[in-house]
This record gives sequence, C-alpha cells and structure tokens, in this order.
Amino acid sequence: MTDLLLAMWVSALIELTRLKWMLGGGTRWEPGEKLHLLFAGYNGTRNTGSDVRVNEMLRQVRHVLGAGNTDFSVMTQSFDRTKGYFEGTKQVFLPDVFPPFLYRETRKNHGVIACEGSMFKSKFANALTTMMIGSLGFASSKTKSPLVTAQKPATWIRLSKKCARNTCAIHW
Repeated sequence: MTDLLLAMWVSALIELTRLKWMLGGGTRWEPGEKLHLLFAGYNGTRNTGSDVRVNEMLRQVRHVLGAGNTDFSVMTQSFDRTKGYFEGTKQVFLPDVFPPFLYRETRKNHGVIACEGSMFKSKFANALTTMMIGSLGFASSKTKSPLVTAQKPATWIRLSKKCARNTCAIHW
C-alpha cells in the first residue's frame, strides 16, 4: 500500500508540473546557455561500483558536450560517502522522502539522465523504482529531455510500467 501511495504522490506532482508548464511556467534551454543536467541515481550508499559508473558517465557526457557548456548535478544519499567522486559536479542530497525533492530539483535542470542499474526492477525496493521513474516523469512533463541508459522493460514490475506509461510517455 505504501508503494502505491508513493507512486500516486509522485504522479500527482508530475501532473502539477505538467499543468504549470502548459500555463507558461518555466523556461526552455536556449543556445549559448549552459546545459543543466540532473543525474538521477542512488549514489552514496557504499556501492562503489555504482558511484564509479556514474562518475564515468559524468566524465564522458562532460567531454562530449564540453565542460564550459554544462552544469551537472548528481543525487547522493551521503556527501561523506561520495567524497572524491563526481569532481566538478554539484551534489544534491536525496532525502528518504523524495517526492518534494524531485519536484524542486528537476525544475532547476534542463534534463534528467537516469543512471541507476536497478532503476526499473524491484530487486531492491519499489521506492527506488518510483524515484527513478519520477525523475524522468518530471523532466518529461516539461518537455525536457529524460534519458535512460540501457534498461530492459521486460524486467520492470507492473507498478513501474504503469507509472512510466502515465508519466513519461514510455510505451513498448
């Protein structure tokens, strides 16, 4: 029941964001402006492999787009545990109760890059799945660019599929 309420809370905030966008709230990225991207993931939990993978994603995207053209943020559960990672990237604290955080933080960025290995399958926690889909849904609701890295929809749980279909316009 808690998972369903969490998904409903995130979905409601996404729809509020979509409505505000349709009524003229928010701004689009303009050429010449730094591209602000939020890397959404579950970092800072002592999963070194995950943090290293995200660190490399940041490095590669920054290399392709140019360091002077970008401004990146990355979510973390602990600033102490991610010390030494994510150089040149603003770290933002991902609280346990995350819907208001996603609502606020995604508005500060032009796009969201989902970078979590278990983002759409519930081998760990449905809350993590809801957080990842919510991050993409907020970006999608403002016609911003959500980007997902290498995931197989066949592994998604039923709640994830429904939430993604309704909030991110993801269909398969």
